[in-house]
Amino acid sequence: MTEMFPTWLHKLLDSDILSQKNRYTTKHTTHNHVAILFQGRKIIAIGQNRISGYRRTGTVHAEADAIHSLGDTSKLRGATMVIIRIGPSSLLNSKPCPSCQCLLEKCKRTYGLRSWIYS
Repeated sequence: MTEMFPTWLHKLLDSDILSQKNRYTTKHTTHNHVAILFQGRKIIAIGQNRISGYRRTGTVHAEADAIHSLGDTSKLRGATMVIIRIGPSSLLNSKPCPSCQCLLEKCKRTYGLRSWIYS
C-alpha cells in the first residue's frame, strides 16, 4: 500500500494526481488505474486503463498503456513504475493482475525496468 511510497511521491500524488482526479477518469466501467513511469523523480510516461479502441473487445491496462506511450523500451532502463487506483476521495489497492505482473517481470529482465510499486 502507499506506506511504501517515498515522501516526495506522496506529495506529488496528493498535489498533482488526486487534485486533478478528473484528468485520470476513464471510460472504464469499474476502476481508474494510473501507471506512472519515473526516471529518478521525473515523470517519463503516464498510462491509464481504458476500453480498447480496437473493436472494443477488451481493455488496455494502465501498466501496458504507460509502457506503450513511452515508445522506446530502452527508456525503461533504470525506471520505476508507480501504479495507483484512484477512488472517490483516496487511493485504493492497485496490485497488478497476473498478466501485468508477467509484463513487468519481462520489462525488468529484458529492458532494465528497475522496480514497481503500487497503492
